[in-house]
Amino acid sequence: MIAAGDLRPGHHVAALGADVHGKGEVELDALARCRLFCDEWEQASAGGELSGAVSAGRVEREDVTELGDVLLGRATGRHDAGEITLFDSTGLAIQDLAIAAAVLDAWRAGKAEASTVRL
Repeated sequence: MIAAGDLRPGHHVAALGADVHGKGEVELDALARCRLFCDEWEQASAGGELSGAVSAGRVEREDVTELGDVLLGRATGRHDAGEITLFDSTGLAIQDLAIAAAVLDAWRAGKAEASTVRL
């Protein structure tokens, strides 16, 4: 469990383990020290890392930036190198597919190198 005292300027927390309401990796006081991002608000507020803080009234919709808004230029990402950020990844298959397609396109265009993996 990440506590508020564990966080230092510039830290980024990628919260991936909270997949149902009531499950969490980060204490509420630690969340309060972070600038918050998620993949999709409705999903993250109902069952992700942020859900406990939402239920406790400590996090509201306007406190959280969706990653897609940053990527589309509708919101800013990290403000400076000292900002503490947290991304609550609840897992959206459509975003995973879009990322995989972008990586494949970059590889095909010779803009990315990839190892061969045989399964």
